Amino acid sequence: MSPRIGLLYPTRDCGEDDFAALCRRLDPAIDLGFAYVDWGPGIGRVDELDAAGKTAAVRELGAPSRLTAATEDFAPAPDVVSWACSSCSFTRGLDGAREQADALSALLGVPASSTSLAYLTALARLDLDG
Repeated sequence: MSPRIGLLYPTRDCGEDDFAALCRRLDPAIDLGFAYVDWGPGIGRVDELDAAGKTAAVRELGAPSRLTAATEDFAPAPDVVSWACSSCSFTRGLDGAREQADALSALLGVPASSTSLAYLTALARLDLDG
């Protein structure tokens, strides 16, 4: 059985093909699935919000309850999952990023990470201080 990677993603049709191409280059047997996290009620176009509105919207998008709700779209369930958002995984700080990953891992019973946690792992692996 091929390993299945689940990526939680904030916006449809916005770079998923890059992730798929990378997976095929690493191992053509990897099965990659996406689930999309819903923006909060009343959020239309984020680019039309002022700075405070954008900050609130991306913080809300990264709420652990929103992430876990989106996992219902994974079929079949992944073997590992990551919150693949370059802004929303940072806005809650390190404790918030860990809370996001912990909520996903607890719900799905698989290892979970995020973009921000992956950066920290890479820095540690390279023996760099932040």
